[in-house]
Amino acid sequence: MDDSYVTSKENPNDIDTFTEFDSVKVDQNNDKSKVKDLIYNAPLRTYNTCHSFMVFKYPKSNTKEYEKYLETKSKTLIMLFGKNKQTKNPKGIVKLKN
Repeated sequence: MDDSYVTSKENPNDIDTFTEFDSVKVDQNNDKSKVKDLIYNAPLRTYNTCHSFMVFKYPKSNTKEYEKYLETKSKTLIMLFGKNKQTKNPKGIVKLKN
């Protein structure tokens, strides 16, 4: 999990996650469809308690795919999760690295 959003709520009803996957490693294992299925068809998503989104991160040397990756990441993080729906206040960001 690379990015997740937090608020000041003590007991939020759900969690939103955004995960970056290394496209080179995923391509080597031919696992893109498995990864997408894991993220978008997860049981917790069905119960509306975990909203998971993902993107495949491409190396800068793959200019076309890298630009699409940056655009997708920006749109997802800023437009979809960037602000509280009711108050329009910005949400916090927690970045986890392995």
